[in-house]
Parts: sequence; C-alpha cells; structure tokens
Amino acid sequence: MIDLNSAVTFENGVGIDFDLNTIIGSQVLTGGGVPLSGYSVGAVSVGSVMPIGYEDPKATTDGLDTAEVYAGRRIISIQLDIYGSSRADLFKKMQDVTNLMRFMPKRYELSDGFRKLKGRLLTTDANYQADDDIPVYFYARPMQIPQADSVMSQFTGSDALGYSTKMILRFLCKYPFKYHQFVNEINVPITNTNTSFNNHGGSYADTELLIEANATSAARTTDVTVTITLNDVPLVLNITETIGTASGIERSILVDYKDQIVYKREKDTTTLVTTASIAQNLININSGALFAVTQPDADLGAANVIKIRIQNTSTLADITTGYSATLSWREAWF
Repeated sequence: MIDLNSAVTFENGVGIDFDLNTIIGSQVLTGGGVPLSGYSVGAVSVGSVMPIGYEDPKATTDGLDTAEVYAGRRIISIQLDIYGSSRADLFKKMQDVTNLMRFMPKRYELSDGFRKLKGRLLTTDANYQADDDIPVYFYARPMQIPQADSVMSQFTGSDALGYSTKMILRFLCKYPFKYHQFVNEINVPITNTNTSFNNHGGSYADTELLIEANATSAARTTDVTVTITLNDVPLVLNITETIGTASGIERSILVDYKDQIVYKREKDTTTLVTTASIAQNLININSGALFAVTQPDADLGAANVIKIRIQNTSTLADITTGYSATLSWREAWF
C-alpha cells in the first residue's frame, strides 16, 4: 500500500524529483484562507501482473521445458487532483504535469525513458519498524501524455476560493517490482567462510559483488582464481589482470547477479572517470558459469549465505589478505 500522506514523486527531464503530492494530510481550504495551490494524489492503482508461460505445456520431446513462469508487464495509474490559486496558476501546473510526462527526455534516452516513480510503502514488518514505512520506487515511464481539460467551471470559479481539475497519469513499469530506495551492503571476508545476510523483501534481490584491492594494500598482480559461492551455487573467475592501482588506473571487478554479467571497472586516478567493460571472459567456463539468486528469507526459511575463496592460480594456495569484497543488494516486492 502506497502512503498518500507522503510525497509521491517522478523524475523530470533533468533528473529532479517532481512531487505530485504536495497537498497532504489535513490541509483543507477554510473560509477566508488562502486558496490551495499544488497537487494531491487521490489514488494510486498498482496494476496486476499476469504470468507469461504459466499455462504452456512442457515440451518433453525435444527436452526443452517451456513451463517456466515469467511476470508480465505492470501498469500504474495515478489519479491527480491539481489546485491553483488562480486560473493561470492552475493551467501552469497542468502544463508542468504534461511536461513531466514526456516519453523520452534526452537525459533518459539510453534508458528508453524509464525513470524512478517514488513513494512510501506502509508496513507493519518488524524489520522496518523504525519508520513504519519503506521508501520504494518503481522503474517506470509514461504510457501517455495525459488528457488536459479546460471546462467552464474553471472560468466561472472564484479567485478567492481557487480552482481545481483532475488528471489521470499512467505509467508502464520496466520490471513488475517496487524496489527499496536504499541498498544494503556488507563486507565479505575472503577466507572461504560463510557470511549470512538477510533479504527481507518479497522477491529475489538485485545483488552485486565488488572485488578490489584493500585501500591500504599495493596493487595485486598475481593471477588469481576467485570462487564465489552464493546459496551453494559457485561462480569461478580467473583474473589475470592487476587488481588495485597501477599506472594511474584503479581496477576492480564487479559481478552483477541480476543481469548475469561480470564487469571490469577502471577508474582514472587523475580524472576520476570510471568506465566499465563487460568481462565475461573472466568466467571459468568449466565451472558451470552459474549465477545464483538472492532469495527472500521467507522462501529460504533462513538467511542467504555467501563465501569467497581467492587462490593463487598457479599454486592453488589460498590468499586471505590484500583483497576486499563488498556485497550489495536491493530488496524488492511485487
């Protein structure tokens, strides 16, 4: 449930959150008061998600299984009440919303117009009792430029009381999830020992692992084999390049479990510009090339577990110092 007594925002063309819910709580127009000017979300409808492949039969003849279940698209509708202290103020606010709902601002061309639609999720989950709610966002883009009506009541109203109208905003979600606005992060020892961590979300979490040289250590030039075991699923990397800072480049390795990609990250220590290139060649193909899933604790019945082992590729001797590993994960809910 999205809290309608808190801000509901959508990123505008320059990446700034535009608040669609500036008039909240007990704000009311009383006799002799100042006319309202702003926005009030009357309703948020988070659409249902239909399964894809759920009813397909298994293709047993050729050995392929088509009975995998995938979540379909999700639509979000927002009923927006717009208030103006004058007709000009009302129409300006209507145009501002229309501008907000452009399909493809230049800043978001590379992301196909998707940007964050934010709100707060009301909850009684004891894991979030500090605030009684969870700041979340949908990754969404406008489905339509909204209809904007000029009706006679907007012209025959009173400047003393103000003016108002309604708009319906519709969004398409890139993913069917609502994501926690903040990322959880822990340091994982490289001693091949289990480290537990919790995914309190209602779905699998987007997880990344960053491997780098310790800030206090020199660059690591030894060829190493890194075995990352997440929930009993191993991923083996053969790293043959310097990890750490050498020749003005700070190099690290990032494993993106969501997109199943290994990246080589390089930061220029002079310009501080960081670039990332896909480095799937680092995966030991004989290891099975497996990417695990960070399950919700409710599905596991326990915490998630990760362990990391780093070995000298030539001697297979364990390396337990000089490197650091940082695990981050973002919780999500349907």
